[in-house]
Amino acid sequence: MKQNLTQSQMLEIWRRKRMVEPLRLDCTVSRTDGPDVDAILTEEMRSWYLDLLDNAPISKLAPVDITATCKIDALSDGRLVITAPDGCRRILSVWFTGWDCPVNVADEVAMNNFNPYQQRPAAYRLAPDRIAVGGAQGSLRQVFAAMDISPVVYIFDDSAL
Repeated sequence: MKQNLTQSQMLEIWRRKRMVEPLRLDCTVSRTDGPDVDAILTEEMRSWYLDLLDNAPISKLAPVDITATCKIDALSDGRLVITAPDGCRRILSVWFTGWDCPVNVADEVAMNNFNPYQQRPAAYRLAPDRIAVGGAQGSLRQVFAAMDISPVVYIFDDSAL
């Protein structure tokens, strides 16, 4: 199920997972120094979240439809380059109206997918926010991406926890 958490909600979960919560109330400890535990946990959970967006399987993410904000450029060899807006950590899939279904973006180039005589739909990553598409027919129908909306918003599938 898709989770949409604020930073404080995520910190509450993170504190439990790191065994900082719940507090023991049957004893008293006094300390005049010590680390800022919330700051350390906030930095750790932010790193975890960005790594999740960059590397996790699509099933662990909550993909965002960014079709309306993408920029498309045509290359001389017939391929298209799609550039995502700011905040995009990784483009996940693309779909053109002439295709039967969306195509997941590959991390490596499979040159046989870009054979001009074959025209099989294919997409590969040029950069996290840019992909090259071969075999595009029709207009852009849909682009899904893993987006970092804000440093204080965490959106993902709860199976990632």
